[in-house]
Amino acid sequence: MKLIYASIIIFSFMLGVSISSFASILQEDRSIRANGNWNQSFVVDKKQGITNAEKSNEAGINFGFDISYNNSTPLPDDQHAVAAYILSDGEGLVVCSSFTNDIVECNFVFSYSIDGTSQLDLPNSGAYYKWDGSCADHSVPAPLTLQDCFNQNSFGQIFKPSESGELTGFTIDMTILNESGGPIEGLKFYLYEIDVANNKLSDLLQVVPVDLDGVPFQTDWTDYQFESNDFHRITIPFTGINLTADTYYGVFPGGDFVPGELPGEEPVSIPLSNAALYLLILLVAGNVLFFSINNILRS
Repeated sequence: MKLIYASIIIFSFMLGVSISSFASILQEDRSIRANGNWNQSFVVDKKQGITNAEKSNEAGINFGFDISYNNSTPLPDDQHAVAAYILSDGEGLVVCSSFTNDIVECNFVFSYSIDGTSQLDLPNSGAYYKWDGSCADHSVPAPLTLQDCFNQNSFGQIFKPSESGELTGFTIDMTILNESGGPIEGLKFYLYEIDVANNKLSDLLQVVPVDLDGVPFQTDWTDYQFESNDFHRITIPFTGINLTADTYYGVFPGGDFVPGELPGEEPVSIPLSNAALYLLILLVAGNVLFFSINNILRS
């Protein structure tokens, strides 16, 4: 009996150490995902399946979006639109100007249709900067990039249709960095209704993956001077979504290559850590040890 008690005590001690180690790893992962600043991008490492705080995308993939300022007359109120980014809390919004048309706004280069009728088709500004490793602190805004920028989460386009009907077309102009040249999978677009009163995302209406096969890309952005022909129009294949007139909606990229998590997105999975592996091994070994000793004493 003393041997049995001793084995149980030893096993319990080792089990406690393993659980403590595993808990510390989980806590470390949460702190990495919760902290940071606007100048540090969160990167999803597809191989590991966890979120790491890094300066650039480890996979060598980045997406840049054409954005321009309306430097003349603001959009009419019945066709209002404005660019925005999501705060680190995952739902709060910061809009480029406001949800009204009383001041000059900025928008991504996008278009959309209701029941097959074009609603907006915004042109580019023709003003682009030379890539110096970051999209921040330039005198011109384009492109805004998902990695190596000021955002801790996604940014996207908010729009308010003037008539109700089915969203039958949504496009956005983007440029792609793909250092390896391999296939890109995992980019999705999220369509939300917007809670204007509280400046935040509301109901998630649809999530769709985007097929990037055949879309031109570049393998190096170092000191690259962007031009309008570097951007390509991507169709976001939303289907069966009926929009209501005078209601605000927002389209935001999400998925594997976007920092942060969007509401409605499954949390980033945490891989089987060394501590968890040790824990499983100890559970098996402990049971084997206990029953072996017990059988020896009975024999």
